[in-house]
Amino acid sequence: LLNLGGVNANLGLYLDQKAQLERALTITEFHLGPDHYHVAYALSNLGSAFACLGQFQEQKTALERALKINEAH
Repeated sequence: LLNLGGVNANLGLYLDQKAQLERALTITEFHLGPDHYHVAYALSNLGSAFACLGQFQEQKTALERALKINEAH
Protein backbone atom coordinates (compact mmCIF):
# COMPACT_ATOMS: atom_id res chain seq x y z
CA LEU A 1 0.00 0.00 0.00
CA LEU A 2 2.88 2.37 0.66
CA ASN A 3 4.15 1.80 -2.87
CA LEU A 4 0.67 2.26 -4.31
CA GLY A 5 0.46 5.55 -2.45
CA GLY A 6 3.72 6.58 -4.10
CA VAL A 7 2.42 5.68 -7.53
CA ASN A 8 -0.72 7.73 -6.92
CA ALA A 9 1.47 10.66 -5.89
CA ASN A 10 3.48 10.36 -9.10
CA LEU A 11 0.21 10.44 -11.04
CA GLY A 12 -0.97 13.51 -9.13
CA LEU A 13 -3.77 11.54 -7.45
CA TYR A 14 -3.14 12.98 -4.01
CA LEU A 15 -6.50 12.06 -2.47
CA ASP A 16 -5.96 8.45 -3.56
CA GLN A 17 -2.41 8.63 -2.21
CA LYS A 18 -3.67 9.82 1.15
CA ALA A 19 -6.35 7.11 1.29
CA GLN A 20 -3.84 4.34 0.52
CA LEU A 21 -1.36 5.65 3.08
CA GLU A 22 -4.02 5.97 5.77
CA ARG A 23 -5.03 2.38 5.09
CA ALA A 24 -1.39 1.26 5.25
CA LEU A 25 -0.99 3.08 8.57
CA THR A 26 -4.08 1.41 10.03
CA ILE A 27 -2.92 -2.05 8.97
CA THR A 28 0.63 -1.47 10.22
CA GLU A 29 -0.57 -0.23 13.60
CA PHE A 30 -2.93 -3.20 13.93
CA HIS A 31 -0.27 -5.79 13.23
CA LEU A 32 2.84 -4.19 14.73
CA GLY A 33 1.52 -1.79 17.37
CA PRO A 34 1.37 1.99 17.41
CA ASP A 35 5.03 2.53 18.35
CA HIS A 36 6.74 0.29 15.80
CA TYR A 37 9.29 1.92 13.50
CA HIS A 38 7.29 0.81 10.45
CA VAL A 39 4.46 3.00 11.78
CA ALA A 40 6.88 5.94 11.78
CA TYR A 41 7.72 5.20 8.15
CA ALA A 42 4.03 5.10 7.24
CA LEU A 43 3.45 8.37 9.11
CA SER A 44 6.29 10.05 7.24
CA ASN A 45 4.78 9.01 3.93
CA LEU A 46 1.37 10.18 5.06
CA GLY A 47 2.92 13.51 6.02
CA SER A 48 4.07 13.92 2.44
CA ALA A 49 0.55 13.23 1.21
CA PHE A 50 -0.84 15.87 3.56
CA ALA A 51 1.71 18.37 2.21
CA CYS A 52 0.66 17.67 -1.38
CA LEU A 53 -2.92 18.45 -0.35
CA GLY A 54 -1.94 21.63 1.49
CA GLN A 55 -2.94 20.08 4.84
CA PHE A 56 0.08 21.37 6.70
CA GLN A 57 -1.22 21.02 10.25
CA GLU A 58 -1.99 17.36 9.58
CA GLN A 59 1.46 16.99 8.03
CA LYS A 60 3.08 18.46 11.13
CA THR A 61 1.10 16.16 13.43
CA ALA A 62 2.03 13.04 11.43
CA LEU A 63 5.71 13.98 11.25
CA GLU A 64 5.92 14.86 14.94
CA ARG A 65 4.44 11.46 15.82
CA ALA A 66 6.91 9.75 13.46
CA LEU A 67 9.77 11.61 15.10
CA LYS A 68 8.64 10.58 18.58
CA ILE A 69 8.55 6.92 17.51
CA ASN A 70 11.97 7.13 15.84
CA GLU A 71 13.53 8.81 18.88
CA ALA A 72 12.31 5.95 21.06
CA HIS A 73 14.15 3.37 18.92
